[in-house]
Amino acid sequence: MKMSTMEKPAALAELVRVKARRDTVDLDYLRATRAAAENASQREIARILALSQPAVNKILARAKGIADLRPTFHGATPFEIAQRYSGGFIDRAQVIDELARWPYLPKPKADEFDDVWEPGEGTWYDVEEALQQGLIDGEIYEAAQLRRHAGKQ
Repeated sequence: MKMSTMEKPAALAELVRVKARRDTVDLDYLRATRAAAENASQREIARILALSQPAVNKILARAKGIADLRPTFHGATPFEIAQRYSGGFIDRAQVIDELARWPYLPKPKADEFDDVWEPGEGTWYDVEEALQQGLIDGEIYEAAQLRRHAGKQ
């Protein structure tokens, strides 16, 4: 069955929401497994999760590279905060507040020999990327940017 032109945007928006939900739940799963491993053996975790011990070992290897949530924030990065909003875990006011308050890393000065800049996580680029991927809308982007700059004055 082919979708009408009117149904496509709604279906694509739902796809973005579901992917954001899946990605944030996956991060929570990795963090929770890592936290459990501090007080439980991989065998115990495997039994609880109905997995093999080698599967738990792989999960823990993936979890090593995942940053913890920042205190007072719903994410380890501004992008993750936007994912949580898109996935329905936080509301509009909360995402604006957190994106405005985030302690963004400054844009590095360009090297005279190499003007290529890799923004990395924790920069305003995370918010731009979230906007581009449809995790937040233009109104959220502008509201967060206005509050962020108002807080600097």
